[in-house]
Amino acid sequence: MSNKRSDIINAALYLFSEKGYAATSTARIAQEAGVSEGLIFRHFKNKRGLLEELLRKSDEMYQSEIQQFISVDDPTILVRSFIDYALRTLQYQESAKIWITSLRLSQELGIDYESRYAVLLERLAWALGAIGHGKPVDVARALISAQEGMLASGALGDMAIVESIASGMKEIVLNE
Repeated sequence: MSNKRSDIINAALYLFSEKGYAATSTARIAQEAGVSEGLIFRHFKNKRGLLEELLRKSDEMYQSEIQQFISVDDPTILVRSFIDYALRTLQYQESAKIWITSLRLSQELGIDYESRYAVLLERLAWALGAIGHGKPVDVARALISAQEGMLASGALGDMAIVESIASGMKEIVLNE
């Protein structure tokens, strides 16, 4: 990816996270990235194309990272790895910011973002069912929502809440 293209994506990420999609103009993105507005249109066609690239990049990162644990055969290790994954992600503020921004943008624009979780939801539900939870899909959705809360708290810099959520998830789901 060219430096200018990367600069545009990073500027859009920053501005979308601060102001939202609707309140961010391509002119402002260009100014933040230090490029001409025309260059944005050359690389992405329009603001929606830039958003789609940002969401695609976010999805690729997420899918790549969850592959580390979704294929684990031990259900307890899979669930524990999922919870620990959220804690590890928060060590990389850029990753946390991308996740939170992509979730917020998906909600703001009415994009179905649950599809990005389909494989994870299926594997978590399997693991939770194997552990003995009576409503594994509901519990899996609750864990994913708790992970989003952890990421949001981490992005705000409140690691005490992050650690509390992780501890609570392990207590409730794994009795640890």
